[in-house]
Order: sequence, then structure tokens, then C-alpha cells
Amino acid sequence: MYIKKILALILVLAFVLLPFQNVYATGKVFALNPDPVSSGMGDSGVALMSSYATGAALNPASTVGVYRTVATLAVSNITGNIQYDYASVAFLFLLGVFGASIMYVDYDTGDYLDNIGGTINNLGPSYDISAILNYSLPLKRFLPTFIDYGGFGASLKFIRSSLADYISEAVAFDFGGLVTIPTLKYLSLGFAIKNIGTYQKYVKEQFNLPQTLTFGLGFTYEDFYNVKVALDFNSMKDYEDYTCIG
Repeated sequence: MYIKKILALILVLAFVLLPFQNVYATGKVFALNPDPVSSGMGDSGVALMSSYATGAALNPASTVGVYRTVATLAVSNITGNIQYDYASVAFLFLLGVFGASIMYVDYDTGDYLDNIGGTINNLGPSYDISAILNYSLPLKRFLPTFIDYGGFGASLKFIRSSLADYISEAVAFDFGGLVTIPTLKYLSLGFAIKNIGTYQKYVKEQFNLPQTLTFGLGFTYEDFYNVKVALDFNSMKDYEDYTCIG
């Protein structure tokens, strides 16, 4: 009965609040989610622990759920000839979980055309590449009984983008937290602030990275097929806010 009440509360919140949110999928590549579990849950899960290294892309604190060395590879074709690749590895140490990732997007533009449709020769490739370092610190108590409180995390991103012969470089940070509620052991709260850093600049024009603030509510019931339910609210600086549920 207790579990049913929690599930009912989460579903009611979702159906009440979703009509007031504009669901939005940004085309900005640095806002894409490579984590397979979160992707299968509609990109939700900022308040859930992850056993995958790619979980840090959604919330830098989510890798507090990693209990051994893990590696994850995500390969997908976004649309047309755009190839999106993301590889991650995470290591558990005494002082927390350390991770490293690399993201590469190949736009395979083929021929470049001018304003009248003519071919422009001798132009370089178009791509995005990012190297990411992640650290998460679990918060736990072992005595008199074991309690997992969640944790906090941060990621550092080094970004390089190429648009034909024009190069842009940027540095960005992600910060996140995840807190379980001891009195409601199945529930957790999470937040993430992503892509806080420098601008991307081509020649004279500057572009913001897709800065996002996310708050979420999670429910996990390991005794019944490890059921997970998540509800996230996303606020973007330059784009529409949106809600995810899964």
C-alpha cells in the first residue's frame, strides 16, 4: 500500500504539471543525453543513481551508484549523416568515483555550397569533440546502520568545434547533487546545472552553450524488478523549458 501511494503521487504530479510545460528537444549537440537508461526513460532521471559511466552526462552526481570499474559506449545516427559517438569510463576509489568521457560528432557535410549552389572546394570538416572529466562523492553512513544519502558531483568539459575552416573552443562545468530521503527510503531528489562556461565563437559571432538547470524527483524499488520512476523539470537559458517523465 505504501509503494502504491508513492507511485500514485508521482503520476499525479506528472499529469498535473505536464500541461503547463512546453516539451522541447534542443538541437544543440552538447545538450544531448548519451545515457542508455535515461534515454529509455524519456531523458529523465536526474534524481536517480546510475551504474553507468554515461550517467554523469545527465547528472555529475549520479555516478555515486557506480560500485566497480565500468565502461560505456554509445553510438547513434542522429539524423541524415550526423554520427554521434560517446565513450565513458568510471573508476571507484576510496575518495569517490572518477570518470572520463569523450564525445565526437561527425557532421559528414560532403560538398559545401555557395549561395547559388556552386561547390566550394578545399574546406575543412565540420565536427564537435569534447573531453570530459567527472568526479562524484558519495555520502554514506555505515554505523550503527548503513544509510546511503546520495552525493554530489562535478564535471569539467573541454570543447572544440569545427565549422569548415572555422574553429571554436570552449570550457564548461556541470554541477549536480542527489539526495535520498531516509524517512522515505524509496524517494530521491536531484538537481544539475550544466554547461556553465565560456562562449563558442566563430569569427566575431558568439554563441551560448545550452545552459540547463534541472530539478527532479526519483522513485526506486529494488525488490520488484528494480523499478524506477523519474520526473524532471528542465529550465534552459536560451530555449524553452520542458518536462521529462519515465
